[in-house]
Amino acid sequence: GKYVEDINRKNPIGFGGKVADAYADLIKDVFSDEFSVIVPRAFKQVAENLQSQAFAGYLQHDAHEFTTALLDGLHEDLNRVKKKPA
Repeated sequence: GKYVEDINRKNPIGFGGKVADAYADLIKDVFSDEFSVIVPRAFKQVAENLQSQAFAGYLQHDAHEFTTALLDGLHEDLNRVKKKPA
């Protein structure tokens, strides 16, 4: 998709585009007619690294905390600022 052009893979506080790519793949699968069941393993693996392994394993986590971490990861992966102003 067009989002690929906007990924900032060199952002030092980003995730190298992994969050944006995994989220895009998940959304494509969800809205595809190809699958009747989706197992988001790749997305979960990326999500486990959003906050220093805070979402590793299969324990129940706070939805707000996860959503905040996901949006922050997407923001950093898609941040268009290549060089931070001084």
